[in-house]
Amino acid sequence: MSIARTFRGLLEPRFLIRMAVALCCLLPPLAAVAQPAIAEAEDQTLPAGGEPCSESVGCGGGFMCLKLICTDPAVACEANDVKGCEALCTSGLADGCSLLAAIYENGTGVAQDYAKAVAFYEKACELRSVWDCYYVGYLYNVGTSVPQDFAKALAYFQQACDEGSADGCASLGGMYVLGTGVAEDFAKAGELYQKACDGGNADGCAMLGTLVDIRKGAATDDVKAFELYQKACNDGSTNGCFNLGTLYNTGRGVARDDTKASEWFQKACDGGSADGCSNLGTLYNTGAGVAQDYAKAAELYQKACDQGSAAGCSNLGGLLMSGVGLSGDYATVVELYQKACDAGDAESCSVGKTLTGPVEPMKKAVDGQTVADCYAKSAALDDSAVTVRGKVVKLSANVMGKNWVYLQDGTGDAASNTQDLTVNTTAVVKLGGVVTMRGTLRKDKDYGSGQVYPVILEDAALVE
Repeated sequence: MSIARTFRGLLEPRFLIRMAVALCCLLPPLAAVAQPAIAEAEDQTLPAGGEPCSESVGCGGGFMCLKLICTDPAVACEANDVKGCEALCTSGLADGCSLLAAIYENGTGVAQDYAKAVAFYEKACELRSVWDCYYVGYLYNVGTSVPQDFAKALAYFQQACDEGSADGCASLGGMYVLGTGVAEDFAKAGELYQKACDGGNADGCAMLGTLVDIRKGAATDDVKAFELYQKACNDGSTNGCFNLGTLYNTGRGVARDDTKASEWFQKACDGGSADGCSNLGTLYNTGAGVAQDYAKAAELYQKACDQGSAAGCSNLGGLLMSGVGLSGDYATVVELYQKACDAGDAESCSVGKTLTGPVEPMKKAVDGQTVADCYAKSAALDDSAVTVRGKVVKLSANVMGKNWVYLQDGTGDAASNTQDLTVNTTAVVKLGGVVTMRGTLRKDKDYGSGQVYPVILEDAALVE
């Protein structure tokens, strides 16, 4: 496939399941909503000097706020009160054990100690704190604070799910989908996602929709998948929004409507979905459902790439090379394809290999000059019409009414800065393309504001 290939198409739901599991089922919990014992209203009684959890930006372990452990005031212990929390834990209060775990996990007033933190989370789970069962399962599943142990993760997720944790059911479903610590079982995963969805876990609804959508462990029903995605999205699942946008884009389970697809992709992107941003970028790139806007597409691809989307990186690289009037340079494009390659996109690895390495010396244009000639003969060629053939290695679009193109032909010397020839033109060229241009050579051209060029080819036109 050529470098100027068609941009990466929008993702079909059947390709999303493993990505979605990693995003929606294995993330750390939201501390502010995970535990009913946490203070929720400003008028609740709190220990002296405390503040509601809703005002905290640093809760850890599901309980601890910046200045205060938020729990029943009658049994509260302060954030650095190890002895007080130990006493509560020893007395059999699950909250005390969980609070103590959070203290050690965050290193609040004590040396950070993940081993102790996990041990106290496990103790809280033994004392029937469902949230702690779920959280310690998460820690074992991702290998955070403790060596990764899928068997233990499975057991804790199962316990949490059995005792009513929708998050536990969703995460357990993810393990069955991925075959992590257990045999892959989509039917079982579907049951668990249904339980999670019924329990209010929005991402559980999204994943159940994906199983229905891709015909894994659930009856084929595009309309049902659409309803589940819509419920998930409305309840805050960015994966639900993303998959809903995909259905509208592909016309599965609903009439195709790229305008609506763009709205759902926008919502997914705003919620932190990298692929939502990438797919929205493709709509702007192609003008499907939205006004075509290459700059907006580039912005969205960049956002997706920055968040780890291989498609976002490769699509941005392709867009910069497509000759649509965007500024870019060859080194950036190579870097983008390498990032996509590193993120697992084999096609980008192949494309990247064709871009690396110095520009090989190329045959100069008929009756033309090489880049090195333009520098060596600049005095003689000053104010003369000159033709040069070279590869576009950098492009600054629409600056002072011109496109500023930087050509290399494998001649010149990098040490003396004579390997690039700057050309200004109204012609549209492609980054990475080989072009022949004819313009007026100027020596020591000063455009003001420190913009001085020892040699430049002005007002150039493309030569067929």
